[in-house]
Amino acid sequence: METWIINENDQVTTCLRKSLRDAGIDCPPERVVDTYRAATLTSELPCVDRTFFLVTDEVQSSHVHLLQELQAACEAKVVVVSTVTDSGTILSLFRAGVNDMLSGDQDISTEIPELIKRLRAESSRKRGNGKVITVVPSGQTGDSSLLSVNLAGVLAGITEDCGLVDLHLRGGDLAAMLKLEPPHTLHALLTQKDDFDETMIDQAIAKHSSGISLLASPQMFSHLGNIESHACQVILQYLKSSRPCTVINSEDVVHAEQLRALALSDAIILTTRLDIVSVYRAKETLRYLLANHIDQASLHIVAMCTGNPSELPAKSVSKLLDIPELHCVPDDPTSTIISLNIGNPVVFEFPQSSFARSVQSLAMKLPTLSELMPDVSNENRRVRDITFGAIGELFLPRRKVQDVANPVH
Repeated sequence: METWIINENDQVTTCLRKSLRDAGIDCPPERVVDTYRAATLTSELPCVDRTFFLVTDEVQSSHVHLLQELQAACEAKVVVVSTVTDSGTILSLFRAGVNDMLSGDQDISTEIPELIKRLRAESSRKRGNGKVITVVPSGQTGDSSLLSVNLAGVLAGITEDCGLVDLHLRGGDLAAMLKLEPPHTLHALLTQKDDFDETMIDQAIAKHSSGISLLASPQMFSHLGNIESHACQVILQYLKSSRPCTVINSEDVVHAEQLRALALSDAIILTTRLDIVSVYRAKETLRYLLANHIDQASLHIVAMCTGNPSELPAKSVSKLLDIPELHCVPDDPTSTIISLNIGNPVVFEFPQSSFARSVQSLAMKLPTLSELMPDVSNENRRVRDITFGAIGELFLPRRKVQDVANPVH
């Protein structure tokens, strides 16, 4: 591994070089450069196994741009060594393709061996082409959970295998919503001190009969003090490489684990409701995401539980949020409650319901999922006409309501 250091802090750089040397990696003085010299390297260096360390006290937009250029020019791995803690800055770095981060105010020598193991393990993993959709609540977390599990259901009906990650580290609901009892949860993976492989991730995945592959959240009240946030990126990259599509149910947009999910996402769905408080929260969350370099084209706003009296008009909300379209999922309490009690997504239990048809329509509208949608030009395909009825045929038969009282698990 050819190592370069972009130096903006002599003291930390000296410590970093010593720690790398102790780990068997040499970084000679000629490979310790300033940002100006690093910028010229983009046109000089061939594509080899190369790692850049950016050592800086404060991350500027120029740093982000430089890291993007280095990765594009020579496919280098990039590690940032900094004391920065601002979530917006960290998100910008992840979006720029940073592979890892080290804290500049801690003993680097203790972190280097594990960092090297992570970088080498990442080199051996296949880069994924699967799509990642992250659903984020601006208010009620139950809305994003309900949308996530049903969106995953739509995609599982098309691809026959859709990943679903419950990134609510304080205890999520997706396992209960699908009546699954996973042998392991994210907690077991994120607290793994030694490097883990794909087999361990697969062992933690619980399969639903619909084709959803769930990686469940930690149990409620789990101790989170020993979480290794970098492991989250490894897990998500593996799911991206091993499945056509993965839906991530995110808790928020500020913690390190959720930031890594946002950085890896092809589309981000923000859920809200049509009342003034919810819309205000959605506007602030949207403003935060856009301010932190999330591409506006990848952002989609979904209003949940619509169709109620006195709600704000959808067109007015679209104008207030300055978005071209607000997708509305109607309130359908009967179908929703029955599906939750049974442990089967609404899109499978009641595929012709207004709720299911709206989620199916949302999946069809997402540009990043267009290549996964059935091809109507091929007469040999399973679905020949993209209509709500045709999409509905992909799902399990609707269970009779009288059977709900005695569901079979």
